[in-house]
Amino acid sequence: MPVNQDHLVPAIDCTDFVLLVEDLLDSPPDQWAAVVTKHLRDCPPCLIYLQQMRDLRTLLNHVFDGEKLSDEHIGGVLNALTGFREVH
Repeated sequence: MPVNQDHLVPAIDCTDFVLLVEDLLDSPPDQWAAVVTKHLRDCPPCLIYLQQMRDLRTLLNHVFDGEKLSDEHIGGVLNALTGFREVH
């Protein structure tokens, strides 16, 4: 996106971004909305969080002797971690 049009992209906060992470993990970056791309560019902690969730998904897929976990299992772990972060 050209820099001169960046102000036209609405901003989202980190809370809204975290709610999108599971969907982002299932889609390639070139399909992300401009609002997501802008937030990741402007918010290094959310970029790190997204990278950690990708790494966690990869790890969970290989934890049990190479047995691939279902998306439901991985989603459950991600939801539990998100819930834990909200409580603490």
